[in-house]
Amino acid sequence: MTERAAEKEGMAAPAREGWLLPYRGIRFSTAFRWLLGGVLLYALLLLVAIKGRPDDIISPFIGPSFYLTPTFGLPFVLRTLHRPGRLRRLVYFLLIVPAVHMAAIYLAFYHLMSNFDPIDTGGTFFRALASGAWGGVTGAVLAFAGLFVVRLAPRRRAELAAMSFFTLLLGAIGAAGLGQAVLFAGPDLIAASHDSERLIIGFESVHLSWQAAFAFALAWLMRPPHAPRRAAAGGTPPAS
Repeated sequence: MTERAAEKEGMAAPAREGWLLPYRGIRFSTAFRWLLGGVLLYALLLLVAIKGRPDDIISPFIGPSFYLTPTFGLPFVLRTLHRPGRLRRLVYFLLIVPAVHMAAIYLAFYHLMSNFDPIDTGGTFFRALASGAWGGVTGAVLAFAGLFVVRLAPRRRAELAAMSFFTLLLGAIGAAGLGQAVLFAGPDLIAASHDSERLIIGFESVHLSWQAAFAFALAWLMRPPHAPRRAAAGGTPPAS
């Protein structure tokens, strides 16, 4: 049975899947497409929120950067409600990911502000790189650990290796994003509470690229496990 046929069958009669049973996975292209839609939805709503009330963005760990986070996974969660594992995805994308995001942006901005020097503005860019890397790695580690908690990814060496690679990648993207925000919007970005254009450039630079890479990583890690070669070829395993 193809995945498309399985999806139609799932729509007709939603399958049940116990919390402790292995996760069946979602095809990479499906997951990435809908998660990427969530990335764009988040970016659009963040732009609207900053344009409407720029003062709220100055506290990123309690402002729209945080409370809009569920929109990242919402399209994917709604699209796969008919598929097994719906409760795991609801818990992960609507509870765990927002909590992880709050922790990551808090640590990144706390590190940036605690090391901010209004006199040495030239060094702000390099401090932003370090803060972005710190936030990016923290978010990746906690988010990938959350996949194991709700059993959305198998605990195999291949997945662990992929998580290690994605963690380094997301750390680098976090560094580049916050560095780009400071470079394009100015070293006093956080103090620009009434300049919505600078805030939009800065915060979209931080979030958009990181979330796109994060969507790719999640789609890769949550894809269905490969079937054994003999089973995939239509053969039967030898009797034990």
